[in-house]
Amino acid sequence: MLARKRSHAARIRWAGRRRRLVGWVAGVLSGILVAVIGGAAVGAVTGLVDVAALEDRLGSGPDLRVSLELSRYENGYSVAFADRYRPTPHQRQLMAGGGSPWESLFNELMAAGAWRIAHSTISVDVAGRRNQVIRIVDMRLVPRQVGVPKPAAAGTLFDEPPQGGGPATMIGFDLDSPHPVAQVFDSVKGFGARYFPSHLYTLRKDEVGKFEVELRAAKPLRHEFTIAIDYLVGSHPHTVTLGDPGHPHVFRVTGSACAEGGSGYTDGYTMAYEPVVHLEPLGGQPPVCPDS
Repeated sequence: MLARKRSHAARIRWAGRRRRLVGWVAGVLSGILVAVIGGAAVGAVTGLVDVAALEDRLGSGPDLRVSLELSRYENGYSVAFADRYRPTPHQRQLMAGGGSPWESLFNELMAAGAWRIAHSTISVDVAGRRNQVIRIVDMRLVPRQVGVPKPAAAGTLFDEPPQGGGPATMIGFDLDSPHPVAQVFDSVKGFGARYFPSHLYTLRKDEVGKFEVELRAAKPLRHEFTIAIDYLVGSHPHTVTLGDPGHPHVFRVTGSACAEGGSGYTDGYTMAYEPVVHLEPLGGQPPVCPDS
């Protein structure tokens, strides 16, 4: 009788252990099944949603980080005002100093409303800030003036000519053209074929691209404009607008104010200044006026 009770108790204990074992195995199998199904679901969602694109849309800040720098060595510091302009006492001190003070003088004159003369070379650095590849597809000049451009700025000339140098090939805009477009520009050969779309640039995240942009005006006219860079993030088009760092939000370039039949570069101006020497009303030996 006692043996039967012990056997019965053993069977009860084994049944309990078996139920616990079955429960544990079932739990493990359920966890594995949930993980497999969940992973499949996540994989399916990941396949349907471009995670990189989603992160880009949720991210803050611009797609491109853009910085501009005037190529001083190629441009010099020559500027002109449309009207008669008297330099301030501080500006006269900068003029008398020669050399590097002309950079400070140049910045002050641009802030006072001066125009760059004949041409301007700018370095444009662009850096991608998105997970997706950014494709730069065009660069456009956007005029600010309405109608026919005004005559060249012929009031007061501040002349510090360029020293030469610079890259041989770059992007160029012929400001004298009725519809300027980005062209291949060679410092010797001049303007060539359209730059885009034969040249396309792609930028990955934190990758930096560099453009040298030449702005040229040979005719005695004034030009005021911004530059637009068109690009794609994925398949979505975007545009960023550039302005002159020396004159907020807009580039200002004037052709030379060469007087018809004049014998020198300064003959078209009412006043002219050169480094160290104060010349008034005319004088100096800057570049000769073009024949055309």
